Amino acid sequence: MKILKILTCVLFAGMCVAISGCSDSKLKTFPIEGNVTLDGEPLKNASIAFYPQDAVKGNPGYGKTDESGHYTLSTQLGEPGRGTTPGEYKVTVSSQISVPTNQMRRTETGAEVPITNLRETLPPRYSSPGSTELKATIEAKANKELNFDLKSK
Repeated sequence: MKILKILTCVLFAGMCVAISGCSDSKLKTFPIEGNVTLDGEPLKNASIAFYPQDAVKGNPGYGKTDESGHYTLSTQLGEPGRGTTPGEYKVTVSSQISVPTNQMRRTETGAEVPITNLRETLPPRYSSPGSTELKATIEAKANKELNFDLKSK
């Protein structure tokens, strides 16, 4: 009887390994890209994030704008640059600059370097997940470009 229990456990464990080995760990994602502008000008080197409004329907997506304000979205479990899963999303755009603190710190090599803090340049209506006005709907098909034209005032 004890040997039967052991064999059953070994068989069950083997089946679990076989089943998990056959599954694709990548999510089924749909490409998302677009342009971000601020007052009609490309917003370069900004971070863009898509947060699912329903945690069950969607996966966070992230991207960074290039010199022309263009971004390509990726999700952690999907293929890089291939967008994210279908769903309704809140979108944030963040653009930060380094601000000197007039303080120095010593590195491991003994060099003294200035300490800086990051400061957000965009208002919370774009940069804060809790108060963003930006939204996007990702569909289970080829999506059109999702562009965001931000206003500084």
